[in-house]
This record gives sequence, C-alpha cells and structure tokens, in this order.
Amino acid sequence: MTSYDYQRAKVKNKNSFVPVPIGWSCSQCCWVPLSLRANGSVVVGKDPPDKCVVRIHNEKCKGHRLHLENVLNLVKGMVESVPLMTFDTLVHPAFKAIISALVGHNEELVTVLTDGVRDEYFGMVSDGGGRSGLWTLFPGKVKKDEVLVAMVAFAFQGWD
Repeated sequence: MTSYDYQRAKVKNKNSFVPVPIGWSCSQCCWVPLSLRANGSVVVGKDPPDKCVVRIHNEKCKGHRLHLENVLNLVKGMVESVPLMTFDTLVHPAFKAIISALVGHNEELVTVLTDGVRDEYFGMVSDGGGRSGLWTLFPGKVKKDEVLVAMVAFAFQGWD
C-alpha cells in the first residue's frame, strides 16, 4: 500500500480533504465527475486546504450525489442566449431524447438531468441530484451517431 492509498484509507472525518497527485480533494465527493461536484472540491497545492475553504465546500457538498448547480448554470446560459428556449424545454420529449442518448438511455439519469434541473430552477421539490452513486450509471462511451440523430430530430421538430 502506498502512502497515498494509506492516507485515503484512514479518512474517517466527513469534512476531510485527502491528498491527491495535484493537491487535495474532498473525501466525500472525490469519485463524482468533477463537473457534477460542488465547487471547491479540489484544491491545488501541497498544503492542506484552509478550514474556511473546506467549510464553504462542505456547505454545498452532496457526497456521492450529483450537484446540479453547474448544469443549472449551463442551462441558464442557454436560456438567455438561445431564442425560444425556456426551462420547460428541458422536459420536451425531443430534448429528453438528446439527453437519453448522452447518458446511455438510463431513465434515472435523464430524469435528474431534465426534470430535476428544471425543478431546481423553479424551486420545486426535487431529489436534488438523485440517489447516492447515481453518477456510476454514466456510460463509459457515448454513441455519437445516436446523439446526432436526436439533435437533428429536436432541431427539425422544434420545442414549442
């Protein structure tokens, strides 16, 4: 066992950051894809993160659950820049077909990334990122042709 593995194994405090090759990572969400973690989950540098940095991250960290704030911000940008697009577009069947192709047709992921993001925007009751470990269902490879077909169908069908 390397010292890196040993230090990771002995983490017991849920507020801990563990050493990683580039610095420090939150021990609770380190396995979730970076873009679906709360901000501040990785601190670059050899020194442990400041307690304030850890506290700020922990206030939003969802552990092994998806943190949808980055997805929500992406969709907000799309709504502001794409004519006719609204948050209701997220639940349009043709838009859901694109998301479905991107996530390997996993309905649970589709629901969280469409209905869940829309519900979070409107402040409606949401499961806030799905169940723990949901991120493990993302496919290792995306079938680009399926995604393109779904995008073309969405573009031709419209979203009203």
